[in-house]
Amino acid sequence: MGPVGYLFIVTAGMLTLLLPRKYALLPLIAAAAYTPAGEALEIAGATFTIPRLLVALGFLRITARGETMRGRWTSIDSFVLLWAAVLLGTSAMHTDDAWLFRLGVVWTETGTYFLARRLLADTDDVRDLLKALVIMMIPLAGLMAFEKATDFSPFSVFSSVSSLPEMREGKVRAMGPFAHSILAGTVGAVLLGIGIALWKDSKWRSRIGVIGGATIVFACASSGPLLMTASVLLGYGLMSRRRRMRPVLILAFLCLLAIDCAMNDPIYFLMAKIDLVGGSQGYFRAQLIRSSIEHLDEWWLAGTDYTRHWMPTGLKVSGRHTDITNHFLQQGVWGGLPLMAIFLVIEIKAFAAVGRVMRAAEQLPANQVRLIWGLGCVLFGLTVNFTSITMFDHSVVFYWTIVALIASVTNPGTVPAAVPASPGAAPVRAAMPPRFDWEQS
Repeated sequence: MGPVGYLFIVTAGMLTLLLPRKYALLPLIAAAAYTPAGEALEIAGATFTIPRLLVALGFLRITARGETMRGRWTSIDSFVLLWAAVLLGTSAMHTDDAWLFRLGVVWTETGTYFLARRLLADTDDVRDLLKALVIMMIPLAGLMAFEKATDFSPFSVFSSVSSLPEMREGKVRAMGPFAHSILAGTVGAVLLGIGIALWKDSKWRSRIGVIGGATIVFACASSGPLLMTASVLLGYGLMSRRRRMRPVLILAFLCLLAIDCAMNDPIYFLMAKIDLVGGSQGYFRAQLIRSSIEHLDEWWLAGTDYTRHWMPTGLKVSGRHTDITNHFLQQGVWGGLPLMAIFLVIEIKAFAAVGRVMRAAEQLPANQVRLIWGLGCVLFGLTVNFTSITMFDHSVVFYWTIVALIASVTNPGTVPAAVPASPGAAPVRAAMPPRFDWEQS
């Protein structure tokens, strides 16, 4: 870790310990947005990145202050714990050092999720956090626009970041501090979706989020983030149907089935035909899925340590693997179909939680409805994007934060019950359950 990294961790660590509870997650998100994965401490063979150190400080804070989890324990929480347990448990069927890598993954990803769940109690906390987040992300948009315009990365102040951005077919693909331009664009699409979600609460912050997110997506010059942005906007376009989504989902399934029947190749080869900015690798991603199915017997039970023979090309950093450009498939490589299934259930549970609250939308303020639906739209965009990228750097913090925010804003202890309301009747609200105290559980 270089001097800038040390300065960042000291500053962010102090803020994590001192900020008001609802803002204490901001330093961790800032670390995910502004520091590269290469800034880390190596101790006894373990890698401590800046987000991992901040997760540890975050739990130190909530333990010292007695900041217990408010609201009910949800099924999403249970499946996140199960995901972590299976990821660690399947280490026994991999290389001897697999457990150390997986422990780091669990520390970062599950740690981010449960830290957010304990710091943020309800929709008001989440709204205030997101209002601050869009302001905090303004410099990132400006720096990536500068990188795009000048062909120079200002994040090269970190010793692990090159001053020259990625180029493809003569176009600058700004990366910021991220490991790949697609991951940078993914964060931009998340910011854009959050900006739209805040429209009913603060129009100027909403505009900042949308403009900043769109700037990052443009600067990265990658098809994946553009498709993710389109998916987020599609979700917002369906907001008027939020209480009657089942017919929409059935129609979408039937359309995909019809397309699959009309195609010679499997339907996932649609991505091979998509190239919005030039130089896209859609065919590689489609062929990777086909190859993983052909080699299912190698990884279905608990994953595999060798995928190099799946594709003609491999990774420079590893002679044992091809480039797994699919987040769902990465779960399978790590822990087989069981881990992949659990990860999918987490997403399904999160979408179902949003749908449950939308059925009670008449009892909720319009800004709360928009915020909750907006978080669901961002998650939908991330889910679509997972078919073309693995979030292998700090950007994954944004994914688990979104899932945690959904679990908080849809918590049965903080939102009305979905009961039919007669005309003119006062809203019926669910009784508040006792506070869940982890220390006493």
